[in-house]
Amino acid sequence: MADAIRDLTTRASAGDARAVEQLLVRYLPDVEAYVARHAGALLGARESGADLAQSVCREALERLRGGRFRFEGEAQFRQWLYRAAVLKLMGRARYWRAERRDRAHESAAGSADGALAQPADSETPSRAAEVAEELATLERAFAALTDDERELITLSHVEGLTHAEIATRRGTSEAYSRTLLSRALARLAKLGAS
Repeated sequence: MADAIRDLTTRASAGDARAVEQLLVRYLPDVEAYVARHAGALLGARESGADLAQSVCREALERLRGGRFRFEGEAQFRQWLYRAAVLKLMGRARYWRAERRDRAHESAAGSADGALAQPADSETPSRAAEVAEELATLERAFAALTDDERELITLSHVEGLTHAEIATRRGTSEAYSRTLLSRALARLAKLGAS
Protein backbone atom coordinates (compact mmCIF):
# COMPACT_ATOMS: atom_id res chain seq x y z
CA MET A 1 0.00 0.00 0.00
CA ALA A 2 2.79 2.44 0.91
CA ASP A 3 4.43 1.92 -2.49
CA ALA A 4 1.14 2.67 -4.26
CA ILE A 5 0.69 5.89 -2.21
CA ARG A 6 4.32 6.84 -2.87
CA ASP A 7 3.74 6.34 -6.59
CA LEU A 8 0.55 8.42 -6.52
CA THR A 9 2.16 11.29 -4.57
CA THR A 10 5.17 11.28 -6.90
CA ARG A 11 2.90 11.42 -9.96
CA ALA A 12 0.69 14.06 -8.34
CA SER A 13 3.78 16.16 -7.55
CA ALA A 14 4.66 16.01 -11.25
CA GLY A 15 1.23 17.38 -12.15
CA ASP A 16 -0.61 14.13 -12.94
CA ALA A 17 -4.27 15.10 -12.45
CA ARG A 18 -5.38 11.46 -12.41
CA ALA A 19 -3.02 10.72 -9.51
CA VAL A 20 -4.37 13.72 -7.60
CA GLU A 21 -7.90 12.44 -8.18
CA GLN A 22 -6.97 8.94 -6.97
CA LEU A 23 -5.39 10.36 -3.82
CA LEU A 24 -8.49 12.44 -3.22
CA VAL A 25 -10.75 9.39 -3.60
CA ARG A 26 -8.49 7.38 -1.28
CA TYR A 27 -8.19 9.94 1.55
CA LEU A 28 -11.39 11.98 1.39
CA PRO A 29 -13.36 9.64 3.72
CA ASP A 30 -10.55 9.78 6.31
CA VAL A 31 -10.37 13.58 6.13
CA GLU A 32 -14.20 13.83 6.33
CA ALA A 33 -14.16 11.74 9.52
CA TYR A 34 -11.33 13.84 10.95
CA VAL A 35 -13.14 17.10 10.14
CA ALA A 36 -16.39 15.79 11.65
CA ARG A 37 -14.55 15.01 14.92
CA HIS A 38 -12.70 18.32 15.10
CA ALA A 39 -14.93 20.98 13.52
CA GLY A 40 -16.44 22.23 16.77
CA ALA A 41 -19.94 23.62 17.30
CA LEU A 42 -19.43 27.06 15.72
CA LEU A 43 -18.00 25.74 12.48
CA GLY A 44 -20.18 22.63 12.34
CA ALA A 45 -23.31 24.77 12.48
CA ARG A 46 -22.21 26.91 9.54
CA GLU A 47 -20.36 24.69 7.09
CA SER A 48 -20.77 21.19 5.75
CA GLY A 49 -18.15 18.71 6.91
CA ALA A 50 -18.06 17.20 3.43
CA ASP A 51 -17.38 20.60 1.85
CA LEU A 52 -14.63 21.36 4.36
CA ALA A 53 -13.00 17.97 3.80
CA GLN A 54 -13.09 18.40 0.02
CA SER A 55 -11.58 21.85 0.37
CA VAL A 56 -8.81 20.50 2.62
CA CYS A 57 -7.98 17.69 0.19
CA ARG A 58 -8.13 19.91 -2.87
CA GLU A 59 -5.83 22.56 -1.35
CA ALA A 60 -3.40 20.03 0.12
CA LEU A 61 -3.18 18.04 -3.09
CA GLU A 62 -2.66 21.25 -5.06
CA ARG A 63 0.41 21.80 -2.90
CA LEU A 64 1.73 18.46 -4.12
CA ARG A 65 1.90 19.96 -7.59
CA GLY A 66 4.11 22.73 -6.27
CA GLY A 67 6.69 20.16 -5.20
CA ARG A 68 6.50 21.27 -1.57
CA PHE A 69 6.04 17.75 -0.25
CA ARG A 70 8.42 14.83 0.03
CA PHE A 71 6.83 11.43 0.60
CA GLU A 72 8.23 9.62 3.64
CA GLY A 73 5.50 7.04 4.20
CA GLU A 74 1.74 6.76 4.33
CA ALA A 75 1.54 7.70 8.03
CA GLN A 76 3.47 10.90 7.35
CA PHE A 77 1.27 11.65 4.32
CA ARG A 78 -1.89 11.15 6.41
CA GLN A 79 -0.46 13.39 9.15
CA TRP A 80 0.28 16.04 6.51
CA LEU A 81 -3.36 15.91 5.36
CA TYR A 82 -4.65 16.12 8.94
CA ARG A 83 -2.38 19.10 9.62
CA ALA A 84 -3.87 20.77 6.55
CA ALA A 85 -7.33 19.98 7.97
CA VAL A 86 -6.47 21.57 11.32
CA LEU A 87 -5.21 24.72 9.60
CA LYS A 88 -8.35 24.88 7.44
CA LEU A 89 -10.58 24.44 10.50
CA MET A 90 -8.68 27.10 12.42
CA GLY A 91 -8.98 29.54 9.54
CA ARG A 92 -12.70 28.91 9.00
CA ALA A 93 -13.45 29.12 12.74
CA ARG A 94 -11.53 32.40 12.89
CA TYR A 95 -13.58 33.65 9.91
CA TRP A 96 -16.91 32.81 11.56
CA ARG A 97 -15.88 34.31 14.91
CA ALA A 98 -14.90 37.52 13.08
CA GLU A 99 -18.16 37.41 11.11
CA ARG A 100 -20.13 37.30 14.37
CA ARG A 101 -18.16 40.27 15.72
CA ASP A 102 -18.65 42.25 12.49
CA ARG A 103 -22.41 41.69 12.48
CA ALA A 104 -22.68 42.78 16.11
CA HIS A 105 -20.63 45.88 15.34
CA GLU A 106 -22.68 46.72 12.23
CA SER A 107 -25.99 46.38 14.05
CA ALA A 108 -24.74 48.64 16.85
CA ALA A 109 -23.40 51.17 14.34
CA GLY A 110 -26.44 51.46 12.08
CA SER A 111 -27.08 54.73 10.28
CA ALA A 112 -29.40 57.43 11.61
CA ASP A 113 -32.34 56.04 9.58
CA GLY A 114 -31.78 52.56 11.07
CA ALA A 115 -30.23 51.04 7.92
CA LEU A 116 -27.03 49.10 8.30
CA ALA A 117 -23.91 50.46 6.72
CA GLN A 118 -22.63 48.25 3.90
CA PRO A 119 -19.13 46.91 4.55
CA ALA A 120 -16.47 47.92 2.05
CA ASP A 121 -15.11 45.24 -0.23
CA SER A 122 -11.58 44.81 1.11
CA GLU A 123 -10.51 41.75 -0.94
CA THR A 124 -7.77 42.88 -3.28
CA PRO A 125 -5.09 40.83 -5.05
CA SER A 126 -2.43 42.18 -2.72
CA ARG A 127 -4.54 41.32 0.34
CA ALA A 128 -5.14 37.81 -1.04
CA ALA A 129 -1.38 37.35 -1.50
CA GLU A 130 -0.77 38.65 2.00
CA VAL A 131 -3.30 36.19 3.46
CA ALA A 132 -1.75 33.29 1.50
CA GLU A 133 1.69 34.22 2.84
CA GLU A 134 0.36 34.48 6.40
CA LEU A 135 -1.29 31.07 6.07
CA ALA A 136 1.93 29.49 4.76
CA THR A 137 3.84 30.99 7.71
CA LEU A 138 1.23 29.71 10.15
CA GLU A 139 1.33 26.26 8.56
CA ARG A 140 5.12 26.04 8.91
CA ALA A 141 4.96 27.23 12.51
CA PHE A 142 2.13 24.83 13.39
CA ALA A 143 4.04 21.92 11.84
CA ALA A 144 7.08 22.75 14.00
CA LEU A 145 5.08 22.37 17.24
CA THR A 146 5.04 19.15 19.23
CA ASP A 147 2.05 16.81 18.92
CA ASP A 148 0.96 17.86 22.42
CA GLU A 149 1.10 21.56 21.54
CA ARG A 150 -0.85 20.99 18.31
CA GLU A 151 -3.50 19.03 20.20
CA LEU A 152 -3.95 21.78 22.80
CA ILE A 153 -4.31 24.49 20.16
CA THR A 154 -6.72 22.34 18.16
CA LEU A 155 -8.89 21.61 21.19
CA SER A 156 -9.03 25.29 22.14
CA HIS A 157 -9.09 27.14 18.82
CA VAL A 158 -10.64 24.63 16.44
CA GLU A 159 -13.03 22.66 18.64
CA GLY A 160 -13.68 25.69 20.85
CA LEU A 161 -13.39 23.78 24.15
CA THR A 162 -13.05 25.67 27.42
CA HIS A 163 -10.02 25.18 29.66
CA ALA A 164 -12.16 23.01 31.96
CA GLU A 165 -13.23 20.80 29.03
CA ILE A 166 -9.65 20.51 27.78
CA ALA A 167 -8.45 19.59 31.27
CA THR A 168 -11.15 16.93 31.58
CA ARG A 169 -10.36 15.45 28.18
CA ARG A 170 -6.62 15.38 28.87
CA GLY A 171 -6.87 14.33 32.53
CA THR A 172 -5.11 17.40 33.95
CA SER A 173 -6.09 20.38 36.08
CA GLU A 174 -7.64 23.44 34.48
CA ALA A 175 -4.73 25.65 35.62
CA TYR A 176 -2.18 23.27 34.09
CA SER A 177 -4.18 23.13 30.86
CA ARG A 178 -4.30 26.93 30.74
CA THR A 179 -0.54 27.16 31.31
CA LEU A 180 0.30 24.58 28.65
CA LEU A 181 -2.00 26.23 26.10
CA SER A 182 -0.47 29.62 26.83
CA ARG A 183 3.01 28.20 26.27
CA ALA A 184 1.93 26.46 23.06
CA LEU A 185 0.42 29.67 21.69
CA ALA A 186 3.52 31.65 22.66
CA ARG A 187 5.72 29.11 20.90
CA LEU A 188 3.46 29.20 17.84
CA ALA A 189 3.71 33.01 17.77
CA LYS A 190 7.49 32.87 18.16
CA LEU A 191 7.85 30.29 15.38
CA GLY A 192 5.54 32.34 13.16
CA ALA A 193 7.61 35.48 13.72
CA SER A 194 10.95 33.84 12.91
